[in-house]
Amino acid sequence: MSEKFKLCDFEPIIREVVQSGGEFVMKTHGTSMLPLLSDGGDGVVLVNKGDLKVNDVVFYKRESGQYVLHRIVGKRADGFVMRGDNQIVNEYGVKNDNIIAVMSAYVKNGKRIDVNDADYKKYVSRLGGMYRKRRSAARILKIKRKLNSLLKREGRA
Repeated sequence: MSEKFKLCDFEPIIREVVQSGGEFVMKTHGTSMLPLLSDGGDGVVLVNKGDLKVNDVVFYKRESGQYVLHRIVGKRADGFVMRGDNQIVNEYGVKNDNIIAVMSAYVKNGKRIDVNDADYKKYVSRLGGMYRKRRSAARILKIKRKLNSLLKREGRA
């Protein structure tokens, strides 16, 4: 019988490891960071956050208590702007104190890839274009749904 561990049980350990200069490696769960990180199949290497900048992938805890691994896409007076690579909605106001660690590398198919790797940097440079395409597609779908709804109301669909 396997026990199920809660991430909140590991937060003090993660903080201690990264703040002492070590690395904490963990599996990822969820789809918000696709295609970079797959649900349950890939891992991330977390280190002390240091000076954070746009495009850093950070592990943080929301005010709700939920743990998240997303990318910094901006900075504002009220905190960081975050977004998963597979998302179109930004999260605003993430405070520095909520950020536990930053990703220094990820593990995909058993291979460790550093954030300074040339292929990773190319991926990051293409994110803006992918985001704009996803936003446009989402807007088109929203318009189609509204049109279909109107047509159904009028009995023409």
